[in-house]
Amino acid sequence: MSKIFAEQDLSLSVLGDHLEDAGWDVQLEKERLLLHSERGLGFSLWLDIERQFVMLSTYLPIREDFSDRLALANRCNHEVFLGNFYVDGDGDLVVSYAMTFERGLILAQLTRIVLRFGSMLDHVLRRYDPEGSIFDFGEGNSLSEQPSLPSTLQ
Repeated sequence: MSKIFAEQDLSLSVLGDHLEDAGWDVQLEKERLLLHSERGLGFSLWLDIERQFVMLSTYLPIREDFSDRLALANRCNHEVFLGNFYVDGDGDLVVSYAMTFERGLILAQLTRIVLRFGSMLDHVLRRYDPEGSIFDFGEGNSLSEQPSLPSTLQ
């Protein structure tokens, strides 16, 4: 039987401990957990206690010479399950997902959602930018050249 945490028992340290037990490399920061997809793409998990949501998010920095940002976000919103995509004020693609913990949180479900979120990020990079012409992870670091990417954080 899966462990269920009551709303009032949730904290970043509790979730971090659980995710570490599930095999994740977790970095606990003041207001978030830092995790990485299989390819090494960094993403954050944080709690919105007031509205009772676990939030997963990252941003993917888009190259300055890529002009079709909104079309990319719209296409991802239409074709990719789980994530919510939008372009922020800096022109980056923000990816997020909100999971409620009202009436408790099933830890096995959280673990699966975190895994799916990381996999979804890797999928977006493989599917929409196989040549490394859309996202900018720094000089000499394209998806086709590097097996893992540096962390990007929101």
